Amino acid sequence: MLTLIQGNVTDMYVIATLFILGSGCGMCIPIATTAIQNVFAHSRMGVVTSTLQFARNLGSTIGVSIFGMILDSGLKSKSYATSLQQVFVVATIIALIGVIFAMFLKEKSLKDTVDI
Repeated sequence: MLTLIQGNVTDMYVIATLFILGSGCGMCIPIATTAIQNVFAHSRMGVVTSTLQFARNLGSTIGVSIFGMILDSGLKSKSYATSLQQVFVVATIIALIGVIFAMFLKEKSLKDTVDI
């Protein structure tokens, strides 16, 4: 939906689309945390959780830099809406690559007990 942004799009469209995107991402964070904690022993829970958070922060930092570079390079030759649209197209491609990789992950059921 964000790849369809044009210069004449309304503020409500952008707000609604960003709300949907944020809600979807927000729901994935606890699921990913639970899934990664389920794979490792209880004694490693702190290391696993902090490593996951570090990877998220690192990915966010790199992502903001890359998307800022795309936006900046587009602003030199195009309008703001077109440059922003390019950012979301690249983000969509990266997300699709992530989904493809996730499809190859081995499924593992949640634990019934805590390994101490």
